[in-house]
Amino acid sequence: SDGPAETIRHVLFGYFSQRTGLLVYLEDSHLTRVHTNGTGAVFWETTIESTLEDYRSVDGISIAHAGRSVVTLFR
Repeated sequence: SDGPAETIRHVLFGYFSQRTGLLVYLEDSHLTRVHTNGTGAVFWETTIESTLEDYRSVDGISIAHAGRSVVTLFR
């Protein structure tokens, strides 16, 4: 890494509806180490959990028109 931040771990996974085959849940998690001057390193863990719903057909493609995301940040 050229900058002061380095990604240690990145995990992305999701769930699909058995009935429709459409994506209904997605989770994206990052663990990042940030190097600081004189104090060593600080670790940040960021997790974004998203649910998708209200799928509608747009030009023959199912697009989610509603959803919710929750972000958790730990230092």
